[in-house]
Amino acid sequence: MEVVLFKTEFLSVLRLVFLDIPYPKKEIDSLWKEMLLYQFHDILPGTSIKRVYEESWGRYRKLMQTCNNIIREILLKISTPFNRIPFTEETTVPYSNLQNSNRISAFNFLPWKTAIWFESKRGWSKIKAPAMGFTLLTPDEGKRKFPELKYDDKRIENNLLILTSDNNGAICSLYDREAECEVMQQNKEAACFTVYSDQGDAWDFDPEYRVNGKRVTLIEQNSFISGPYLYTKQIFSYKVSKIVQKIRLTTGSSRIDFTLKIEWHEAGTMLRVSFPVNIPGERAFCGSAFGAVERPVQSTTSWERAKDEVPVQGWADISTNNYGTALISPTKYGYRVKENTLDLCLLRSVPFPGSPLLAQGYTDLGLHKCCYSFPPHRGNYAAGKVANTAEENKIPGADNHRRRARTS
Repeated sequence: MEVVLFKTEFLSVLRLVFLDIPYPKKEIDSLWKEMLLYQFHDILPGTSIKRVYEESWGRYRKLMQTCNNIIREILLKISTPFNRIPFTEETTVPYSNLQNSNRISAFNFLPWKTAIWFESKRGWSKIKAPAMGFTLLTPDEGKRKFPELKYDDKRIENNLLILTSDNNGAICSLYDREAECEVMQQNKEAACFTVYSDQGDAWDFDPEYRVNGKRVTLIEQNSFISGPYLYTKQIFSYKVSKIVQKIRLTTGSSRIDFTLKIEWHEAGTMLRVSFPVNIPGERAFCGSAFGAVERPVQSTTSWERAKDEVPVQGWADISTNNYGTALISPTKYGYRVKENTLDLCLLRSVPFPGSPLLAQGYTDLGLHKCCYSFPPHRGNYAAGKVANTAEENKIPGADNHRRRARTS
């Protein structure tokens, strides 16, 4: 919701600059205040009663609809390129499914230049979008090919990474071609889903929960190429629940993207995903609202053991001065960074807070959609621009609007 409000503000400023249409301050202030009401400190960590979430989700949908209506109205009108903050960095941000248009407005909501992939009826093209602005695009002639993207039954690769999976659908090897090193720990599975029994409540869980974990079952896997993207689609099952995962490699990028659709029906459980990395770092750095928090990766004191799971905003990174990797998630915040393993809590199905007489049921049952990324990088988290990558995950670097070219 914050991202949509940010886009609404940004585009409203562009409309003011180019079309001299007043900035809707009163309306946007009202949207922000209502959103912040639903981010009360009992709502965010999941410690409110069920009714609170039912009512706040209904209002969130209304707020999203209002913002999207404003955004659509503005996108229909703006066409002049604008670049207020001329950063020079470039990243690769996916941009696709733009058909039947000879001119396209590409919007970049990030404070650095972005190289955008987009698809038209003429094929795939890549173009730079200005920082905090937009440009009109004309698709290249001809259909571009991507011979560096290759796959077979258990292996996918681009020009920077080779990813190999095992019979369970987990990653058993990730080889960095540029650094010439294996990223994952030997004889351990990465990007694997584990289900734990969770008899805790909305606040706490058993510190020994990791003793009895169960793996989900891979029932289907296939790979395919779509332009500059190479996908592996996997379907997992656990009892009556299902997980559909897409793993994506992008040409020219060392970032691995994961998107999940989870249909969960198991009460009293916790679902986690982990990445045991082959990096001998003694400290981890975790994103926060205003920087990064340094944490040990080994639990040698009672205080450190009590921090089995810690709150993280956006990303957690294990690295040395020469090499590292991160786990980035824009919507999941419970991380465990121990024994050189990046581990993320995807859901916890425990009883809703409140009196048992309310018969509220369990949290996190039903449909979930989420994403996370795993970017190996040179140097430490700062040199690897992990915070930038996390921002790209949180605020997609480009948006679009199809429009016909203006003619004089």
